[in-house]
Amino acid sequence: MLYKRADLENNDAWWYRAKLKGKIGYIRRSTRETERVLAERFAVEEWHNLLGKQKAGLKLTAKLVRDVVKDFFEQVSATKTERRAKYQHRLEELDQKHCRM
Repeated sequence: MLYKRADLENNDAWWYRAKLKGKIGYIRRSTRETERVLAERFAVEEWHNLLGKQKAGLKLTAKLVRDVVKDFFEQVSATKTERRAKYQHRLEELDQKHCRM
């Protein structure tokens, strides 16, 4: 489905909305085209690309930068916690060895 967004000022571009089987919600993207014929062509090409990605089991939407950054810091935090726990365990082992001597 092609449409123009009324909520965006100075935006003459056409947008498309696609629904894929098994996918919750719609995929909405700008065609970046101001001419309807070109927008339709673009939307059809994107539709085929989305179907191909879906059949191949690939992600249909890109991750937002904020989500990538959040995932990164969660991973770094988990890794630091794991390293600290190993370091603390090693220090305890060394303390026990020195106390026995």
